[in-house]
Amino acid sequence: MNYYAGMDIGGTNGRLKLKDGDGNILGEFTGPGCSINTDGYDKSRSRCRELVLPALKELELNPSDCMGICVAASGIDSPGYEKMCRDIFEEMGFKSDCIRAVNDCEVFLYLKEGPSMVVVSGTGSICYGIDAKGTIYRTGGWNHILSDEGSAFYLGMQTMRLAAEDLDERTKCPYLTRMLWKRAAWIRWKRLICS
Repeated sequence: MNYYAGMDIGGTNGRLKLKDGDGNILGEFTGPGCSINTDGYDKSRSRCRELVLPALKELELNPSDCMGICVAASGIDSPGYEKMCRDIFEEMGFKSDCIRAVNDCEVFLYLKEGPSMVVVSGTGSICYGIDAKGTIYRTGGWNHILSDEGSAFYLGMQTMRLAAEDLDERTKCPYLTRMLWKRAAWIRWKRLICS
């Protein structure tokens, strides 16, 4: 049976949806995620196979019968990573000309026509935009360590850096330092009481 597939695979979760030619949903599946640029090829290959192959088997579908699959994956940040992702699906038996592999943020640009912008801040931050000529621009998205602007972890680290600079007398933010110190003391006291 001919079918279409859409896959969203982020650093935490993976989702797969399969539809027939009339747009009827054949099945939806979830599994652990991965990011090809931080987890590497082998782990990404394994996670994709663990999600896709059992789903196809359950529905009695063959990779070669897929009319089109869009893989929106975390970590597809270069032509090299795109090729790695495509290779994973070709190895499973999907036809090369039916595979579309894009960054999991970039895929949202195709939901409407014309200029648009998408910002995602989760485990890491990334921004994609497309102008009226169809040129795509990107900033951030270099993984959860290098591009985590706006997350609670990032803001917490910025607060701790400023407090440390205040203690070293390299900057002036005594109120922040005092509040952070009070909060840290309260947490230590609570842990001592509760343990």
